[in-house]
Amino acid sequence: MKKIIFCSLLIFLLFVLSCESENSNIVVYDYHPPMVNGIIITHEESPEEIGRWGEVYYPKDPDNSIVASPYPNPMLSPGGTIIDFVLERSSVVAIYIVPAIGAGEPYSNSDINMMTYNIKNMNRPIRTLINNETLSIGYYREYWDGKDGNNMIIPEGFYRIYFKIDSQITWRDVLVFNREASFRRWWIKNL
Repeated sequence: MKKIIFCSLLIFLLFVLSCESENSNIVVYDYHPPMVNGIIITHEESPEEIGRWGEVYYPKDPDNSIVASPYPNPMLSPGGTIIDFVLERSSVVAIYIVPAIGAGEPYSNSDINMMTYNIKNMNRPIRTLINNETLSIGYYREYWDGKDGNNMIIPEGFYRIYFKIDSQITWRDVLVFNREASFRRWWIKNL
């Protein structure tokens, strides 16, 4: 059964790729979407950790900065998540979001809409919140409304929020739901 599903998905991917124009800038062979193995589940009103799903790994925060977990996580879209960070010195900052692939349960992005979205958005951010701006020392709060750069609601699934502070990069992963029923089912199952 797994071989049939895999073959079906492969055929679908090849079909979608063949439908794209030559000028679509799709990179297939050199890009692997980030793999999410776990998320920090946060409170609705603060980055306080209230649980974990899977194995959570984030690289060390860039020097002289603190990056909090997005909250709420998982998030219900439309809705949004808040991203707090602190800079202890003036830095050039970029924050951008890319689609990611979940490692199995609770949500594996096996939905066809998510696969199509990932293929069309390979190797480029779907949304940039800060684009290489020089920010001074201080506390910052960014808000992501669960939409892409074209103001379209994104498909359910995992997303990775990258933080580039000067030349160092870290990230936080977020799980997005578009339907309240899906959100409730996941919440009941995993908490």
